[in-house]
Amino acid sequence: MAEDPATVDAVRDAGPALRIAVDAHRAYRPAQARKLAAALADRGCWFLEASLVPEDLDGHRRLAGHSPLPLAVGEALRNRYEFAHWLRAGALEIAQPDVTRTGITEAMAIAEISGAHHIPAAPHHSVGLGVALAAGLQVSIRAAHSACESNVMTSFHCF
Repeated sequence: MAEDPATVDAVRDAGPALRIAVDAHRAYRPAQARKLAAALADRGCWFLEASLVPEDLDGHRRLAGHSPLPLAVGEALRNRYEFAHWLRAGALEIAQPDVTRTGITEAMAIAEISGAHHIPAAPHHSVGLGVALAAGLQVSIRAAHSACESNVMTSFHCF
């Protein structure tokens, strides 16, 4: 974990005006994720994505209660019903439906229920480019509460 804040410092030095979000790739236990979130908040980061294993709803809920950064969660969730549990639990602050896993219609439904909870959506792409990227952009543009578009190749495109 010690290297992660240093990496953010290097990115910040290279692009002082950048809005930085960090994808932790599920690498942390809850106590580590709390420390990381605090260190990233001190560096002006935007949000922390996928800090814990995706099945740990309670861990995310507890982390959200202690994190100074918004938590982005959802790339492993498949439908609005799964997202509804997370929204009711207060376990996420940015919803990230992965359009290649949910499809456009379900991602739009997820964006809508997230918006009803005052939670922005940031469609995520972990696999696929081309058509998948176009599908995610469609959701980002159409969703009333879209925060940004996330994908592996080009990072975040914020609107």
